[in-house]
Amino acid sequence: MHGYMAFDKNGELLVPFRTWRNNITGQAAESLTKLFNFNIPERWSIAHLYQAILNKEDHVKNIDFLTTLAGYVTWKLSGERVLGVGDASGVFPIDEQTTYYEKGMIDKFNSLPEVQQYPWNLTDILPQVLPAGKKAGELNAEGAKLLDQSGQLEAGSLIAPPEGNASTGMVSTNSVKKRTGNISAGTSAFSMVVLDRPMKAVHRDIDMVTTPEVHQLPWFIPTTAHQISMLGSVCLVNLPRHLGFSLNPMIFTEHCLQNLLKVIRMPVVWLTLLIFQVKTLLRCPKDDHYLFVNRMLN
Repeated sequence: MHGYMAFDKNGELLVPFRTWRNNITGQAAESLTKLFNFNIPERWSIAHLYQAILNKEDHVKNIDFLTTLAGYVTWKLSGERVLGVGDASGVFPIDEQTTYYEKGMIDKFNSLPEVQQYPWNLTDILPQVLPAGKKAGELNAEGAKLLDQSGQLEAGSLIAPPEGNASTGMVSTNSVKKRTGNISAGTSAFSMVVLDRPMKAVHRDIDMVTTPEVHQLPWFIPTTAHQISMLGSVCLVNLPRHLGFSLNPMIFTEHCLQNLLKVIRMPVVWLTLLIFQVKTLLRCPKDDHYLFVNRMLN
């Protein structure tokens, strides 16, 4: 999922894999967010690349291919330098209309003086972007040997566009259509809701990624007690409403804030119970529940 794997023209890894949990890219993420007027999280591949440029790391000039861990596995199995659009949206912002990297932002990045000194163009070193349903390649002989050293596994199997766990969760909960969403509780707790229109402002707390069908969705990871309780409120409001009864979110939130220990425990219990089948039913176009984070931040 996201992160930074940079290779030279011989396919050699230039620096150790920098994972999505690596937090050395604060300066780059902040600068790119201002340049693009679009939130660039620290874990995104473009943030790692730009931070390496700002740090004047020697390996940058030798980059021939940049990808994520999922893209690397597919490359080694098939020889194809591709990514599913969901994972690609954590490499660089995606244009929902073209289903490819946002050209205007690509041009802005390539125009930076500190970038122009390098021999590559950003588009040339990024993986190709594929939506769900497209063929990402076939298992080749080299890839078959990696999976089965005995040689019994034959080449030729079709390979789907590589995706991360977020897209897997969206598909498994049938939350890929607009105005649907899901909540996950794994290595982190986060909510994802598929937008039916672009967000009006940039919020550093909300990561904009895409579904496997190239619809935009905000990815909100709560980091404070208040944010966790708000996330729990969304679960506890929309699901009961779908079942035919109501629950006051403010009462629930106040209760959580007054009982800090319960704030930590209650959302985990609810999220664990609902992780495989939660749909957020959004009815009011002028007061979208998926923008609850915006109201909280403002």
